[in-house]
Amino acid sequence: MTLSLKTRVIAALGLAVACGGDPTGPPDDWVGPGPFASVSGRGFHTCGLTPAGAVHCWGENFDDFLGTGSTGLQPIPAKVAMPAGLTFTSASAGANFTCGLTPGGAAHCWGDNDFGQLGDGTTTDRATPTAVVMPAGLTFTSVSASIPYSANSYICGLTPAGTGYCWGGNDVGQLGDGSVAARPTPGPVAAPAGVTFTSLGTGADHACGLTPAGTVYCWGANNEGGQLGDGTTTNRLTPVSVAMPPGVTFAALGVGAHHTCALTPAGAAYCWGSNLRGRLGDGTLTDRPTPTAVLMPAGVTFASIIAGYDQTCALTPAGLAYCWGRNVWGQVGDGTGTNRSVPVAVAMPPGESFTTLTAGWMYACGLTPSGAGYCWGLNSHGQLGDGTTTNRLVPVAVVQQ
Repeated sequence: MTLSLKTRVIAALGLAVACGGDPTGPPDDWVGPGPFASVSGRGFHTCGLTPAGAVHCWGENFDDFLGTGSTGLQPIPAKVAMPAGLTFTSASAGANFTCGLTPGGAAHCWGDNDFGQLGDGTTTDRATPTAVVMPAGLTFTSVSASIPYSANSYICGLTPAGTGYCWGGNDVGQLGDGSVAARPTPGPVAAPAGVTFTSLGTGADHACGLTPAGTVYCWGANNEGGQLGDGTTTNRLTPVSVAMPPGVTFAALGVGAHHTCALTPAGAAYCWGSNLRGRLGDGTLTDRPTPTAVLMPAGVTFASIIAGYDQTCALTPAGLAYCWGRNVWGQVGDGTGTNRSVPVAVAMPPGESFTTLTAGWMYACGLTPSGAGYCWGLNSHGQLGDGTTTNRLVPVAVVQQ
C-alpha cells in the first residue's frame, strides 16, 4: 500500500514551496536515454519512450512506481527495469502508475495498484512492468492513464475495432461499464449500440471517446461544471453523447482533470466543463456544460490539443505551442505566473518546434522533431527532468545526454 493520493498531492505542493530547487544533476557515470520517440506525463512523473522501445521515467517515485529499481525523487530520466525481451511502442504515465503497449498490442503496467489499475487481477503494487490480463483475443492500439485527483486511479485502452476497455477505480463510473465497482482487469465500456471510437482520453474521474463520425461520447464524473458535455452536471455510468454544436464535428480530443477539449477538422478548439482559472479558453471563468468555442488567436489554427489538471495546451501545424488556464507554477509556459483565460504563446526554445505535447498535474512537456524533451511548470518532484526541483516558467530541456 502506497501513500494516499491526497498525501502525495500535499507533499508535492509543500515541496514546490519549500524546495530551493537544489540542482542534483546527473551522476558522473550516468548514461542518458538519448532521443525520445514520445513523452507522457499525467501526474507527478514523466516517462519518455526511446525509438528502441525502452522507457525512461523521472519525477515522483514513492514505492518505486517509476519502475527503475530505486526509490526517492528522480529529477533526471532513469531506465525502467524491463523484463528480458520486452519493448513498447507507446507508454502512458498516470497518477501513480505507468502502462506501456508492446508491438503486439499487449499492455504491461507498473507502480501503485490500490484500485487494480495495473490490470493484473490483483491490488498488489508492482515495481517492474507486469502483464495486464488481456481479454481473450483482444489487443490494444492505445492506452490512456488517469490524472491524479480522484483517489481511484484508472486507465482505458482502445482495441483495433474501436471498442473501449477500462480498469481500476470506478467510484463515479469512470470505467463506463454501468457500475461503480472497481475492476482489476480490463472490462468493456458499455457504449451505445453501433458506437465505436477512434481515440480515447482519460481525466481525473471521467473519460471520453471520439467516434469516426467526429462526435464525442463521455462517461464518469460530471459534477465539475459539466465535463461530460451533455448539458447537465449529472454523473454517468455509461457513455452519453456530447451536445455537439450545430454543424460542428471534431477530429481530435483532449481530456483534462475536470474539463474536456476537442479540435474541429479546420483546427478550431472547443472546450467544456470546469472553467476554473480560465482552462476553457473562452475569455471567461464561467463553467460550460456543452462545447464552447475557444477564443483563438488571430490567424492561428491548432493541429493537436491536450488537457492537463488545470491547463490546456495545443500545437499549431508549425509546431508552436499555445497554452491557457492556471499558471501559478508556470504551466502555461509564457514566462509569467499569470493565469490565462485565452490561449497565449508558449516561450518556445530558440529555433525549436514541437511534434507532440503532454500535460500533467500543473506542468506540460513537448517533444521536438529530433527527440529532445522540454518541460515547464511545477517541478516539486523533478517531473520536468532538468536535474532540479525548481519550477520553470518557460520550457527547459530534459537531461537526455
